[in-house]
Amino acid sequence: MNYPSTYAEALLEHRYPELIRHKLFTFINVIGLSLGIAIFLSLTGYVNYQFSFDKFYKDGDRSTGSITSKINTASPYCKAHAP
Repeated sequence: MNYPSTYAEALLEHRYPELIRHKLFTFINVIGLSLGIAIFLSLTGYVNYQFSFDKFYKDGDRSTGSITSKINTASPYCKAHAP
């Protein structure tokens, strides 16, 4: 008798007829799973990127940032925003 070598193969072999029979539900489940994994990986990458700032400083975890905006009003022709 030819037994599957892994648990995943055994499970797929057992569930394959059911997956073929319910194509719409299978499609919805696969799309939902792939979207969930993609969103999780994107958020993980974003959070990792945000936490990567100021790692090269000795006390980088204690640093803070500030955002300022200053409008040059000296000349009516120069309205550029400067950081």
